[in-house]
Amino acid sequence: MFANSNPSFDAAMAALAPYEARPHLAVAVSGGSDSMALAILADDWAKARGGQVTAITVDHGLRPGSALEAVQVKKWMRARDIKHDILRWTGPKPVTGCQRLARDARYALIDSWCQRRHILHVLLGHTADDQAETYLMRLQRHSRLDGLASMSAVRELHHCRVLRPLLGVSREALRTMLRANGQSWIDDPGNADPRFERTQLRRLIAGGSFSASAMVADAKVCGHKRSIADRDADKFLAHHARLHPAGFIHLDRGPLVNCDWETATRAVGRAIATIGGRWHLPSFQSLGRVLDSLQNASPTSKTLGGCRVIIAAEEVTICRERRNLPYEIVLENDMTFIWDHRIAVSVGSVPDGQWQLRAGGTQPWSDEARQGAVYRFWRKLPTSVRDSMPVVSGPSGVFSAPLLAFNCTGSEKFADCDISRVQMVFCPRRPLSIARFSVAN
Repeated sequence: MFANSNPSFDAAMAALAPYEARPHLAVAVSGGSDSMALAILADDWAKARGGQVTAITVDHGLRPGSALEAVQVKKWMRARDIKHDILRWTGPKPVTGCQRLARDARYALIDSWCQRRHILHVLLGHTADDQAETYLMRLQRHSRLDGLASMSAVRELHHCRVLRPLLGVSREALRTMLRANGQSWIDDPGNADPRFERTQLRRLIAGGSFSASAMVADAKVCGHKRSIADRDADKFLAHHARLHPAGFIHLDRGPLVNCDWETATRAVGRAIATIGGRWHLPSFQSLGRVLDSLQNASPTSKTLGGCRVIIAAEEVTICRERRNLPYEIVLENDMTFIWDHRIAVSVGSVPDGQWQLRAGGTQPWSDEARQGAVYRFWRKLPTSVRDSMPVVSGPSGVFSAPLLAFNCTGSEKFADCDISRVQMVFCPRRPLSIARFSVAN
């Protein structure tokens, strides 16, 4: 039996450390058996360390009765003296791709909630059964190593860490624990819907066509290999990559050509995802074509993942390509927004007149701006970098490139970098290095 306050859960949580001195954990609780058991286990674990748990239920509004189920979860949590919040996915719902979009919405709601509450850790109740199903799904799709590693025990969102401490525990063990604690749960009818691939695979596993324990073991092997590959890519980027605050990157070509293929594809793939403002890396096949070009002695240029890859004799420069950039945005006082999924823009105030944010390209700079430090720095950048960099333009031409204002100091900054009070920070969806793939105990 996997009883609460069990050393196995303590060990699983310890493997996902660190935590603050008196941890405040969020637990995503749908009302199903897995998440209900997790809430009980996490509550005991946190209280033993002077901390607390807040349960959160996301009501997607996709099924009749989902709101009542969320209320039922609240009652169960209240009976156990566990705080509980309900998050609702509002607005129009998709007709196709519903499960994927609902998952994305769920993570976004949880991440935003954690930001407001200053909570660093969110626990999800994925089990060994879920891991086996995920591995089988990826196997049938002929996934590579990253896919076969299945679910990581740790994932980083923008404002919190997602932890999965139950990946080594079976669903039946958790249900046995709930029965021993006199705790009911809700069976989601969607889990039995034969239209979904995961449901079909779950039935095959339950029928003995596949061994869940064997698939979990295989996923763990792949996970360890992926973790090592991630570590090697981290090491390569630390030594041979130079990420510019203005949103482009240089990679040393020689080490890139000479390192192993797995490390090279990960390093270049991460760089492209970061610079292109995307989360997922390009396919290994397309990355392979870029790496093949590195073997040629002559300079060349490729496009991939929204980026331009410029291959020179000594280095590889990766910048955002000009194609598919956002249209110009008219600036107004007190605006904040993300431009092109990678640049955080904050507008305090703008001078009188029509001022826009647009891609730089070949737009002429105003006579006044040409006298400043930002323009001098701008002129030193590669043309392809300038083409995709956002600039602030007004009636007399380009006024400034706020991404380059980090290079200005003192009176110089006030003179030509900050008059418009427009600030920009390169803030991509995916950093070059994120939490390494974590294998569950």
